[in-house]
Amino acid sequence: KPDLIAALEKTARQAQRAGQIIHRIRAFVKRSEPQRQQAQARAIIDDAVELAGIGHSVERLPENVRPNMHDLMAGKNAAAKAYREAGINPSDIDLAEVHDCFTINQIMSTEALGLSDDGRAGYDYLDGRFTRDERVAGNLSGGLKSKGHPVGATGASMHPLIYKQLIGEPIGVAAKKADIGVAFNVGGSAVTNCVTV
Repeated sequence: KPDLIAALEKTARQAQRAGQIIHRIRAFVKRSEPQRQQAQARAIIDDAVELAGIGHSVERLPENVRPNMHDLMAGKNAAAKAYREAGINPSDIDLAEVHDCFTINQIMSTEALGLSDDGRAGYDYLDGRFTRDERVAGNLSGGLKSKGHPVGATGASMHPLIYKQLIGEPIGVAAKKADIGVAFNVGGSAVTNCVTV
């Protein structure tokens, strides 16, 4: 009988330890599931960016009725709307993709975004102000012309290019800093102007 009692006591202790182990495993699994879900959520959040502001403004199509041809007035208006909605100023921008269908349009777009004073963007480009190492990196993708400027597709491409910079997976050249990006696209001789922050 003493051997049987000792064997039963040993079995009871083992069962108790097994129960404790099972309890610990269940507790671990219960704790791990939210952690796994949190890790999945973090992975999604890490790849998310905020679409903070959108501005759209139109200009008259006939160029002969526009007040001037040296200013993208509707572009400035679209930029102001997007900045107001996003709660930023041009000085907050780290990188920009601007509509450079022609060199002059790149210059005027840069001014419309407030990244250069009126009449100064050309000089700013000559001084190297919009390289990857500057305060605002401009058209690190190579711009629309580097893609052959297929109408519509180039404007649509600006957003994923900015997005990839913002999440740290740039396509091509990486901006030195990429916290706030802006895309500025125009259409129809700058009739429609869209700015996204």
